[in-house]
Amino acid sequence: NARFELRALPLTRVLFLLLLALNIATAAWWWLRPRVPEKPFTASDPGVPALVLLSERDAVAMSQAAAQADDPTNPGSGVCYSTGPLVDEAELNRTTEGLQSLTARLQVR
Repeated sequence: NARFELRALPLTRVLFLLLLALNIATAAWWWLRPRVPEKPFTASDPGVPALVLLSERDAVAMSQAAAQADDPTNPGSGVCYSTGPLVDEAELNRTTEGLQSLTARLQVR
């Protein structure tokens, strides 16, 4: 029984020293390794416009855009739309009344 304890003791010392050497080597490797340059963080993909908070917007440009949108003489995009077919004259009148305030010019065919 005493013989077993004497043999086990050097094995534990060797194992301890081996693990200590591996830890020191790993620490040295991490400390001496070349640093990788960090890429700057971007919150969006390339080509995608960044989000802007309402408080960050340019107040002058936004008020000019709002004035242009509210201007009744602004011709807009000049796009033509059509709707239908409408069943009877009453439906035509309801549709015309509903669209009159939204359009610069309305023509019934």
